[in-house]
Amino acid sequence: MVEKLLLPPLAVLHYDEAGIPQWIFPEIATRSSSKNAVTFRIPRKKAIAAIAGSMMTRGEKQGLVKRVIRVISGVVGKAVTGVVKKYENKNRPYGLNLVANQAVRNGIPNWDKFARSGVAETEGSTLLMIPGTFKNTDGSFGPLIASENMNVLNAHYGERIIAFDHPNLHKSPADNVEWLLDNLPEDRGHSFDLLTASRGGLVAREFIRRVASNDTKGRKITINKALLVAACNKGTA
Repeated sequence: MVEKLLLPPLAVLHYDEAGIPQWIFPEIATRSSSKNAVTFRIPRKKAIAAIAGSMMTRGEKQGLVKRVIRVISGVVGKAVTGVVKKYENKNRPYGLNLVANQAVRNGIPNWDKFARSGVAETEGSTLLMIPGTFKNTDGSFGPLIASENMNVLNAHYGERIIAFDHPNLHKSPADNVEWLLDNLPEDRGHSFDLLTASRGGLVAREFIRRVASNDTKGRKITINKALLVAACNKGTA
């Protein structure tokens, strides 16, 4: 539907039948015969709740949507989780991997390089890289790892750079940190700087919380700095 409004050529905030807002901008900047008239095209879309019954109250509509979601979750939730788990176990398994020579290497061949036995704070910090959703370390940090900047980081950290790969769809940040603590050597101290991307920031935040509350399963851990890039700290849609 096209409406002509006597407004400056800015925007119209339109709410559809479901109450969802959308900014509508003028289609064409050309003025009509009226000096201040501007043309906006307002979309008219039928909302799902409206289809269910225009006489329903807002609360009833919300209840209907919740029931539909609950039914869908009950029917397909376990099946979807199983598929995701199988995929991630194959393509994004847990792992603590060495980042060296501008590439990610499987495993940590020598932990003595990263921490001294029985000492909480090492001679130098280790950079721990934590990737984001749908990603492993190469997916989140590949361009950085392949760049000359990695040589600078390696020099700064004395080649003490580790990547924490982990499943991030069927496991929570708390699950990820639990695995990390279980797989850090217990007979030595660890000192970390954290570099994260996206959901990796939530894993880092949980890791910091566990360290701050001394809930580290007996591991001696110090976290010095944390850089969270595009972390979804306030949640996502």
